[in-house]
Amino acid sequence: MEKKVSIKCINLAGHKISNLNDIDILAEQFPFIAELDIEMNLLSSWDQVFKILDSLKNLRFINIRYEILFSDPISYVNM
Repeated sequence: MEKKVSIKCINLAGHKISNLNDIDILAEQFPFIAELDIEMNLLSSWDQVFKILDSLKNLRFINIRYEILFSDPISYVNM
């Protein structure tokens, strides 16, 4: 059985990240993440933030300061 790493805080600030499409892999490898700092990156959509919140079940704090986020009205039609 694979042992899960109990890292609770990850700082990815200022790494020019433009998407977190692999957030499910991060959530699988580090299921106990409670704090995530992704400020000063290149995220552009609230949908990306919502996917992070949905994937990281133990997340209690997310820093998205300095991100310019837009919403995609089409993605909310089927909610």
